[in-house]
Amino acid sequence: MSEIENILKWLDPSLFIKTRSVTDFSIVPSIVDQMVNTMKREKCIGLSANQIGIDYSVFILDNGMLRGAGCPLGDDDIFVAINPEVTMALGEKLVEDWCSSYAGVATKLMRS
Repeated sequence: MSEIENILKWLDPSLFIKTRSVTDFSIVPSIVDQMVNTMKREKCIGLSANQIGIDYSVFILDNGMLRGAGCPLGDDDIFVAINPEVTMALGEKLVEDWCSSYAGVATKLMRS
């Protein structure tokens, strides 16, 4: 079993550093294992690698939790995004957002 990391909290300097693109994809399984184990322990719906101190551009989503909320994203339990880029936005919507790095704090944000 891979290591479970602590989620970095707001104002930790690591959260303000631009993440690096993944170029050596052999490291991805180890990173994702750490992220999944941490996400499950913390009961999160998603997690970015930099939230556990790994400065690579990777994030994961728990599709099972999203499907339960009526958001079908595919058949796999965990969605993994490596080097994601926003290329198009389809409008904006006001949503309530929770972030594990801001423990216990929810806010309304405009998301596109």
